Amino acid sequence: MEAAAFSADAFARARRASEPLGAFPGLLPDDLEQAYAIQSAAIEGWGDQVAGWKVGRITGDLEQRFGVNRFIGPIFGETICAAQPDREMDFPVIVGGFAALEVELIAVVQDDSPIGDRPLTPTEARARIGSLHIGIEMAGSPLHSIHALGALASIAGFGNNLGLLLGPEIPDFRTRPIQLMNACTHLDDVQIGQSDAASLPGGIWTAVAFAFEQAARIGRPLCKSDLISTGALTGVHPVQAGQHIVADFGKDGVLRCVTVPVGRG
Repeated sequence: MEAAAFSADAFARARRASEPLGAFPGLLPDDLEQAYAIQSAAIEGWGDQVAGWKVGRITGDLEQRFGVNRFIGPIFGETICAAQPDREMDFPVIVGGFAALEVELIAVVQDDSPIGDRPLTPTEARARIGSLHIGIEMAGSPLHSIHALGALASIAGFGNNLGLLLGPEIPDFRTRPIQLMNACTHLDDVQIGQSDAASLPGGIWTAVAFAFEQAARIGRPLCKSDLISTGALTGVHPVQAGQHIVADFGKDGVLRCVTVPVGRG
């Protein structure tokens, strides 16, 4: 656990100071248990309540090795912003670190979950959700290479998340087919992605089911009003300071951001 504490402390200090990390601090975790141990230590030392979880992807050799294609990472309460109509919201970017835009659908948990939660079907997971919203995950880390290093590094480094923009509610989410929940992403007026909620492996409700199961597995069962950022609909798009983002969800609304530098220039 000393190794986990060292890595967690280094991530926390760099994030708090908005200072970039030149390399993964300590030993890169070799498995999911080690990665989540670092994440847990970082959460304990951060000093803010976890108000939600992002769901990220595990792909390639790691998916084959671990038999799982997703992971979760914490979203802290102080980093969640409610979108304001017709206002361009700030998207923080640690200068010299990693930053990426992920256009997502955000599920809000309806009730506290049992500590010993069992695996859920996608339909059961949807029944545990009180509302579904459009949103943007502000992926980011002081570690510039975190995404290139793969999912284990992302899990360890606060889930590679710096914040969440929560948009308007989708009123008919229980009855609308997920293929009809669409998003189109523009960066500096150039379209960079377009897709729907069925494009994720198993769809968004499979991601929600995984979040319930994995949160319980690591001893942090989901609570009422927790948020679940269900996965990047239009891809993971690296960004840098000074760029303008438009996420168009059609009839469900439009979100706008501008990337704002934090840390040294």
